[in-house]
Amino acid sequence: MDQVTLGGRPPGRGAGKAGTTLGAVVVVLVLLVVAALGYGTWSWAAGPRANEGPLESRAFEDGCAWPREYFPRAAAYTGEAPHPVQILIEEHAASGDYYTGMVLLAPNAAERLPGYLNPRETAEVQLLACLDQTGQGRQVRTCRFAEPSATVPVYEATYDITVYEARTGAKVGTAVIPAAATASCPMLLSYDSDDEPKIFTRPSARQVDDALASFTRAY
Repeated sequence: MDQVTLGGRPPGRGAGKAGTTLGAVVVVLVLLVVAALGYGTWSWAAGPRANEGPLESRAFEDGCAWPREYFPRAAAYTGEAPHPVQILIEEHAASGDYYTGMVLLAPNAAERLPGYLNPRETAEVQLLACLDQTGQGRQVRTCRFAEPSATVPVYEATYDITVYEARTGAKVGTAVIPAAATASCPMLLSYDSDDEPKIFTRPSARQVDDALASFTRAY
């Protein structure tokens, strides 16, 4: 790279020091501008985006995606409790190396969801609860598969919860489910042959209801 020098005569010793200081100041300013522009670009890309489409249950999944979406047509987070919330869970895949897509929480035969958890009328939804599987605990059972014959361990999982207002995308708060209780075996399990498959517990409806009580049941 060619070097360019501006000016008629080379500066004296004092001027050289001043020039060096000025150059350092210019470099710092340039770095600050670049950092500010980078942060602004990152904030724009990572910030929630408005979804003006119809309020469908599957559309709410994008409220927990990246970048997140919010839903201006949703009900405002206001009024008396209970506050209806859409529950979405992001889980590790069987290989443990990546995440599956969002799935909706469903009760098992022994549980019954309160009406304000995953309400049938999507227009009633005020909050989105994003459950992210973040930890692996002890092994709680083994799942056996017949074709081909295989056994897969089931581990207790921890879930972090972030709650957002559906209408604005604003963060409302966080919660934790430290030991998800539902340990079920899926009908089918897919994983890469080079990986060691694992299955993780999922939170029960009661665990989710209790973890979100301060958001859904508070007035």
